[in-house]
Amino acid sequence: MSNEEVLKIKDVAALLKVGDKTVYSMAQTGELPAFKVRGQWRFSRKDIDAWIEQQKHTTQDFGNSIFSIGGMYSESAFSYCKSLKQVTLPPQIKDIGERAFFGCNNLSSVAFNEGLLFIGESAFSNNKALTEINIPATVQKLADKCLDRVKRIHINGYLPKDFFKSCILKIG
Repeated sequence: MSNEEVLKIKDVAALLKVGDKTVYSMAQTGELPAFKVRGQWRFSRKDIDAWIEQQKHTTQDFGNSIFSIGGMYSESAFSYCKSLKQVTLPPQIKDIGERAFFGCNNLSSVAFNEGLLFIGESAFSNNKALTEINIPATVQKLADKCLDRVKRIHINGYLPKDFFKSCILKIG
């Protein structure tokens, strides 16, 4: 099977050794990366392979040379990683890209660093366990839906004039 292959529900079910209904439900809720073609769920083999690998992560050491998570070339870096429970960002991280931690349903704790400047679109959206977060004073912009469903957002320090200009938050 090539990485360019498009899979049907039954193919993904066989690959994951689960029932068709489980795959359908996971696609419906956004737990699996999927798309529809004329109302039928389809899956990129490349995305499914990446999703499987992400399920194996429990901790992640970012080292000293990474300044961006899920940036321009690696959006959705940890998306759908169900085993990820806690994230502590080192001081050199300046931005968190689009959908970087989207759908990490067991992620309940995120510690942002002073020095963080930007949180990208849907970066922490669709995370059921993440209910409270502290935004450091250094953050200059929150993108659309970056903290969707986070019930308590604490912002430390002064807010720039256009801080919420393009930010759409769905709280609750």
